[in-house]
Amino acid sequence: MKKHKTRRSYVVKAAMPKVEENKLKKVYSYGVKDNLPNELIRAIGDSGTARVCVSRLKTFIIGSGFINDQAKTFRVNKKQLAPALLADIAPSAAVFEAVAFRILYKLDGLPGSIYRVPIKTLRRTTDGTWIYNHLKGEVGYKENENVYIRNYTPNVPAAERIKIINDEIAKHGEQLGEIWCDFQIKEDHNGDIYPIPDCYSGIEDIRSDASLQRLDERNIRRGFKAQAIFAYPGEIDTETEDEEGKTEWDYLNADIKEFTSEEANSVLILQSKVAGEKPEITPFPIADILNGTEKTRDRIPRAVCRHLSVPPVLVGMEVANILGNNAALVNSIKVFAMIVTDRQAMITRMLTELFPGIDWSIGQANIFEYLPPEVIAKLTDDELRALGKYAPLPKADEKTQKIIDRLNTLNPIVSAEIIKRMGNNDLLKLIGIEDGTTN
Repeated sequence: MKKHKTRRSYVVKAAMPKVEENKLKKVYSYGVKDNLPNELIRAIGDSGTARVCVSRLKTFIIGSGFINDQAKTFRVNKKQLAPALLADIAPSAAVFEAVAFRILYKLDGLPGSIYRVPIKTLRRTTDGTWIYNHLKGEVGYKENENVYIRNYTPNVPAAERIKIINDEIAKHGEQLGEIWCDFQIKEDHNGDIYPIPDCYSGIEDIRSDASLQRLDERNIRRGFKAQAIFAYPGEIDTETEDEEGKTEWDYLNADIKEFTSEEANSVLILQSKVAGEKPEITPFPIADILNGTEKTRDRIPRAVCRHLSVPPVLVGMEVANILGNNAALVNSIKVFAMIVTDRQAMITRMLTELFPGIDWSIGQANIFEYLPPEVIAKLTDDELRALGKYAPLPKADEKTQKIIDRLNTLNPIVSAEIIKRMGNNDLLKLIGIEDGTTN
């Protein structure tokens, strides 16, 4: 007679990004299984919090778009103007902290067209060449469909560039161009080969966020039934079959499933084979389980926000917790703005190198459109100006400050009448402007 065995679970080690050289194929593997980009994309896609964070990053990287009118109307390829390309590359900048272009050249040897290349489709050979395959890491990937494209090399003489283009057209029927993948080099192993984003170190938290969503869904579907330990007196026969081909364990297992399924019965009837003994069910306290889950549901999403460098308040979280802690809020948003500015600067730098003579600066998004009204109401004027990147207001002298303080204590109608009767120069001094010139 076989006894039912208890299943064991094992702890998974923390994710460690690896970029190793596959010496047989002369290709650097992107992660342990050469699938780091796809793993990260899937994890983010499954996590509601991570998806919103990436969406916020993308929105702020695009900002208000290119500032310069020439940049707004510049055609970067046959199908796209520059603003459309900016929208396409923003997700890569948000997730991978990187941007990749395929560059095609004109007959004068200068860049003519550029196209966005998804990071997940690229691998690097040991001689610096890029391998492109649109199904890399996906179902249907075929190695014989790999396309080998040269790494971006600026300042190649026109004659040499034209010879390369002609050779490619003769061999492949088209110009393959070059790949430029720009990213910040990290101290990780071979961190100069592929972009390894900081958020990858928190991939377990990102996956946990998705698991918590599934846990909540399961609890709702099961009607918040408590988990339990079931103790049955005696041994359960797992071998002897009846005329229907079922064992004692089969029937018992079916009864338990019927009691714990989504459409479960509210009553479970069990009989004991041992006289004087009965089956025992020891439930885990459902309240404790739900309370623990609730705390985790707050902690894990905030950790995901931290890994993706997005202040939780920008994704609709913890408004109650940040009220009264203005300094922490302002500082977190300043750090976020610095990260966004760095990624915008990377895009501007790349486009400037490829198409000089155009101002490729990207405007900033309005942070106040994404802050809850109750948060904005709690911020001081100086804090609001700091978030809006405005210079601080000039400090009033002692006499002027006393007038302002006094006016603030009066009835608004009375204050308005007093201000109405003040001379123009007095009003200018009151707001920090003297003799019609700003400080």
